[in-house]
Amino acid sequence: MMKRPAFTLIELLVVIAIIAILMAVLMPALGLARDQGRKIACANNLRSLATANSLYAANHDDWGVPCRDSTRQSGSVWTANAEFRQSIGYEGSEKVSERSQVQTPKKYKCPSDTQKAWAHAWDIENGNQLGTLVSYGFNIEDWYPSRGQGSWGATMALELLGHKMSTVKQPGIKLHFNEAHDWWSRWQGANYINGWDVLGQDGTVNEYKAAGTGGPTMYRHNGRANLALYDGHVESWRKDALWIPEHYDERPYDPGIWVAKMEVWRANGGMR
Repeated sequence: MMKRPAFTLIELLVVIAIIAILMAVLMPALGLARDQGRKIACANNLRSLATANSLYAANHDDWGVPCRDSTRQSGSVWTANAEFRQSIGYEGSEKVSERSQVQTPKKYKCPSDTQKAWAHAWDIENGNQLGTLVSYGFNIEDWYPSRGQGSWGATMALELLGHKMSTVKQPGIKLHFNEAHDWWSRWQGANYINGWDVLGQDGTVNEYKAAGTGGPTMYRHNGRANLALYDGHVESWRKDALWIPEHYDERPYDPGIWVAKMEVWRANGGMR
C-alpha cells in the first residue's frame, strides 16, 4: 500500500496564509454583525421606555412621565418614578442607596455601554457618585436650552418638567429619550466634537460638564446613537446629523429634533 505524501512546508504555509486572509476579511463583518445585535438590543430598551411612558400617560390624563417632579418627597426624577419603574420591570433589588434616584435595572444597560458604573450619574441629594446604572437620558432641552435662554437653577425650581403627550406637535420627529450616561440630556451635550470624540466612554459626568457638554449623547454604535421619539418609535442617528455645529455657532437657536414644544419659551427665555 502506497503511503500518501504529507504536506510540504510550502503547502502548509499557503493554507495558513489563506486562513489568515479569510479571517482578515471576515472579522470586520463579524464585528459589525455583533455591534448590530447590540444596537438592536439597545433600541429595544428605548422602545420599552417609550411604551412605559405611554402606559404612564394613559393613567395620568395624558401626561407623560415627568423628567423631574419636585412635588415628590422621593423619586423626583423619571428613573425613580415608582409607577414608571414598575412598568419597566424594576423590582428594587439593584438599588445602590435610598438616596440614589438614577438607578435603573441592569437589563436596561445598553449592551455597548462599557463605562464603569461609578462614572455614570450622581446621587442627587448628596452629590456623591454611587456606582449607578443609567444608559439613557430624558431630553430636557425645552426646559434647559443650550443657548442660555434659561438656567438649570431656575428650572429646578419648577414643580414639574414634563409634557402632555397630545400637546407635542409632530411627535414622530421630536426627541424624548436617547443614549446618555446621566438621567437628563440636552442639545449641547450632543456636541461630539468637544464631548464624545474627546471623552468617549471614559469621560465621567464631571468631565463632560467641564467640556461644556453636560447631559451628553453617547454615540456607542460606531458613531451612532439610538433615539426614542415622542410617538414611541426608535431611530438610529449619526452623530453629525444629531449635532450640526453651524446650527449652534452661526444661526439663531435652532436645535431641531431636540425641542418638543418651541412655544414653551418666550423670546427672552422665560416660561409661558
